[in-house]
Amino acid sequence: QFFPEGGNLIAGLNNKIAFKAIDHTGESYSFNAAILDMNSDTVSKFKSSELGIGSFNFIPRIGQNYKVIINQFKGNQFTETLPIIFERGVVLSVNNLNTDELAITIQNNLGQNSKFNLVIHSGPKIVFSKEIETNKTIEEIKIPLQTLNDGISHFTLFNNLGDPICERLYFKRPASLLDIKVESEKDTFKSKELVKLNINQSFKNLPVAANYSIAVYQTDTTINQNDIETNFWFTSELKGKIANANWYFKDAPLADLDNLMLTHGWRRFKWENVLNSTNNDTYQYPLEIEGHIINGTILNSTDSKPSFDKQLYLSVPGRNFDFYTSTSNQNGAFSFYTRNFYKGNEIIVQPTSLLDSLASISINSPFSTSYFKSELSDFNSKINQNYLLKRSVASQVNASYLSKFLQADLSISNDSSHFFKKAGKVYKLIDYTRFNTMEEVLREYVPEVNVTIRQKNYYLSVFDEKVQDFYADAPLILLDGVPMLDAGNSIMKIDPLKVERLEIMLNTYLYGRGVFKGIVNFKTHKGDLANYTLPKSALVLDYPNLQTPIEFYSPMYDGDSINFSRIPDYRTTLYWNPNLKTDKNGNTEVNFYTSNFEGKYIIDIQSITKEGLMGSQKSVIYVNNDKQKIN
Repeated sequence: QFFPEGGNLIAGLNNKIAFKAIDHTGESYSFNAAILDMNSDTVSKFKSSELGIGSFNFIPRIGQNYKVIINQFKGNQFTETLPIIFERGVVLSVNNLNTDELAITIQNNLGQNSKFNLVIHSGPKIVFSKEIETNKTIEEIKIPLQTLNDGISHFTLFNNLGDPICERLYFKRPASLLDIKVESEKDTFKSKELVKLNINQSFKNLPVAANYSIAVYQTDTTINQNDIETNFWFTSELKGKIANANWYFKDAPLADLDNLMLTHGWRRFKWENVLNSTNNDTYQYPLEIEGHIINGTILNSTDSKPSFDKQLYLSVPGRNFDFYTSTSNQNGAFSFYTRNFYKGNEIIVQPTSLLDSLASISINSPFSTSYFKSELSDFNSKINQNYLLKRSVASQVNASYLSKFLQADLSISNDSSHFFKKAGKVYKLIDYTRFNTMEEVLREYVPEVNVTIRQKNYYLSVFDEKVQDFYADAPLILLDGVPMLDAGNSIMKIDPLKVERLEIMLNTYLYGRGVFKGIVNFKTHKGDLANYTLPKSALVLDYPNLQTPIEFYSPMYDGDSINFSRIPDYRTTLYWNPNLKTDKNGNTEVNFYTSNFEGKYIIDIQSITKEGLMGSQKSVIYVNNDKQKIN
């Protein structure tokens, strides 16, 4: 693959062309190459590094078709072609003059007097901007390297219309990372032995408090080099699979590092598309920070057009129910912002008014229909067969003896309070003489709820403590979290013997755009709605709730019974915790036990401070009952 610097190959201008070579397995290879013109004359030669990437300079001529003869070092030869050559255009080049300065060169053969605007942004910040006359054939701009922020910077050239026409990336290594030290009493442990790790984190020799994750896992020969700083500063903005990403990030020569930016960070703007483009960048899915977002649409049943500004209720019924409100937009779309949606898998959605009984409500699938393209790891045909057998046996042993521990759900606090938190008045109906009708219960025992009959219909109202009188409007009436849309008829049909308790909010309550003149919440013994028949406007469906996290199993053998200690333990991940913190002095201690699975274990720590400073550390311990086996 060939990647012209800045995006396009322009005739008559000095172009830097980066290249990358991969075989059918996705692995890179090294080669020699020659560029031949239409007369089969060699006009240029170049070769790759051992990593199969590199770059060369070349001035293409208009009207020529070039072919590239590739000679692999392992003996194979084949032909490739250069990218399309444009007769007119602009070339943007960035070169390292030294470790302290960059030189930016802009060439063009547009043959017109106009202006370019060069913009450099690092992260969200613009660090450099300069207007450039296009009538100058070559413009060299020197930029002190300290102008750039750490990480990847974007060098973008805009035309006089504000359209981007060239772009290239440049990487500046972060000046400082967190220094993380991991200490233990020894580096070789016996099976089921306690390991104590002392962890210290500092920045420029000063202690820092940081959040960090730690994983202790078994490995055969290799160590995963991916870490938080390499991902954040480096690979997150690059395309494709990058072998030895950590080496590029920390140790690679500047030439190799820049070739990586020219290949994996290559950008090209299609000028014909840029001139006609509009900015339609929107997030299809908003970030679900506080909880799962349930989306849907409401339409008018008469004409199937979006129903605008309609309020809706969502209920997750049960003894500890959830209740939410929403309002549709001009497209009829609505969203319920749920919290801790782990319990229950049935939801009920309905409009807030019986007048909308003919409305058509639909709920979107919680699963995306588009996916990121992911690449499977290459099959390692050279894996140690004995090690593979040991891992297979370990998996089977754990499944037989530890499955109930390894698959245990994490205990999530079951918040028994509802959206209105604490009720102003609570009645446990079992404490009272039971009546056969709900009307008798409310009239005899609940003075805060007034029951009246208007034109043969029941009407409930709640006592307003502030004005010492009953509200004129009906309250929000809930049965196991499901709102009853009338003023009292439906609740009167419920068998009071199936109701366990009654909770009342005595004040006006605002929830979303809903304004409720009190709340009357009926809770049944079983949380099953007591055979209540939902209105036709209600949509009832099974909806996947959030998966309960699995609790990481880390046994404590110290003081355990002999029988438990004799249970085979073939865990290959000894410890994992994604949310730990150091104290203000940068110190913390982590304890865990080894298993019966012998071998080399990696202690992998990834850390970040609230200011955004990052660091990682990997160290090694061994589990072996025979020290003679350790190399």
